[in-house]
Amino acid sequence: MSETNGSGEQVVKVLWGTPSESHIAWQSYENHKDLAFYMGAKQMEGLILHQNPRYEFYMKSIGRSFTPLAREQLCEEAVKHNMDYILMTDDDMLYPRDLAFRLLAHK
Repeated sequence: MSETNGSGEQVVKVLWGTPSESHIAWQSYENHKDLAFYMGAKQMEGLILHQNPRYEFYMKSIGRSFTPLAREQLCEEAVKHNMDYILMTDDDMLYPRDLAFRLLAHK
């Protein structure tokens, strides 16, 4: 599913999906902002340095829904938009900022 752009770079698309119950602790909120900032910075670094493969990250949150249903909807979005991977996180957990890259290193 990954695409190759005009200059021969492989572009890998990752959907970061989170079912949200809309009542998270501030620590989780701050952690998720940090995670998003880090992924965005690494995405831009890859673009500027012409890294191959290059990663594009997309975010989607589905709130106030039955969590298993929200997860299914997130997967449907990933398929609909031809994502290569989906990173599914919970809204009340803390993650290392390089979580996506740790997982992508293992494909």
